Amino acid sequence: MSYEESSSEKSSEEFTELEGEVAEILLSLHDTCVTGQETADASNQKPSEEIAEQSEHKKEEKSADEWEDATDEETSEESEDAIEEGTLDGHLPVNEEFIEGIRNRSIESCLVKLGKPIDGLNPPTLPPFRKLRRLIKNCSEPFEKQLTRSDCRQRRFCLPSKLVQNHFIGPLMKKKEQKDLEKKEGVNMTVYGKDGNEYPIVFKPLTDEFYALYRGWGRFIEEHELQPWQHFLTIWMFRHKRSKGLCFAIVGRKFPIFSEVETY
Repeated sequence: MSYEESSSEKSSEEFTELEGEVAEILLSLHDTCVTGQETADASNQKPSEEIAEQSEHKKEEKSADEWEDATDEETSEESEDAIEEGTLDGHLPVNEEFIEGIRNRSIESCLVKLGKPIDGLNPPTLPPFRKLRRLIKNCSEPFEKQLTRSDCRQRRFCLPSKLVQNHFIGPLMKKKEQKDLEKKEGVNMTVYGKDGNEYPIVFKPLTDEFYALYRGWGRFIEEHELQPWQHFLTIWMFRHKRSKGLCFAIVGRKFPIFSEVETY
């Protein structure tokens, strides 16, 4: 073999080796670039996911706020309707024909379904207080109860357990509030009267058949000049929008009745 042929063969081998090394370097660089790109994509993806979650959370919060605002507007409109549909601020109408029937003795005895107004009144869904129209978050269905002699003398207002459970505790009270209510001390609440004034009061179970409003009830009776048997009280329980606490609203109506009305 000549020197030129030997030299040419050696150069060819060196070139082949060099070509292999270059290929390995290029492959390594490619893998590095791919790995770097995947890391960057993963890094970019995480903030994107977090941003998406934050955006979704904000949408949910905004939706909740809009729902609450809409609910507040509906509550306000319902309260407006309650006042505009023949009721005065803090008062409820009476059936004059019913009163005339009692006075003329054409109605000698009454038998009323428990919790229903004696004269057939359809009470508003919300208490007719202008002061409260934007402060009521959730409200119970109202019921009516005749004021008894013991309600006045013993300075406590007894409410049938059946009505309290169905109208107040079941629909409105949270489990913790129910547990607190069952304690001996009861729970502190606020009663709103026809003048819009607030009366601190204690609400607690009295017996298996009755719950009662204590401490402050005597003042409520005196300031509203309530008379046993003659006054029939319509009662709502509601959750206060600002304080988040539970309250009562009570409106009395007077009839020429001087004895206990039977209920069924």
